[in-house]
Amino acid sequence: MNVREAAVYILERIDEGAYINITLNHFLSENKLSRVDADLLTRLVYSIKSHQIPLEYYLKQFIEGKRVRPFEKRVLLVASCQMLYFDKIPDYAIIDESVEMVKKKRGPKGAGFINAILRQMTKNKTLDFTHLSDLEQLSLTYSHPLW
Repeated sequence: MNVREAAVYILERIDEGAYINITLNHFLSENKLSRVDADLLTRLVYSIKSHQIPLEYYLKQFIEGKRVRPFEKRVLLVASCQMLYFDKIPDYAIIDESVEMVKKKRGPKGAGFINAILRQMTKNKTLDFTHLSDLEQLSLTYSHPLW
């Protein structure tokens, strides 16, 4: 299992109600990852959870009106987090690994769908909140829910 697959797996456990720190620590102790991969996985999982509101907002423009299963949405969250917040991972590597991950689980049709969305995302990698109200801008900037 590579780092991105591990991130999707951990996000699935968290969505089911598991604690992020316990799940991540358990995964790291059970699976022997290199120090670089363990650091990337940790940074990736915590980045996704700490930026979940702006990531969901960003994804919405690409998937609105489309039927996206939870697995594919987690893959897209992992990919979009890397595209927006990680500067040392090239887009082609993000797209390739994401497509391969979906191809293993859902087949070529699901992989084509993910590929199309990720290619669109590479053309628009900006988070523009200027057209929103002040409260919505604050919510998205600081990843804090609107109450």
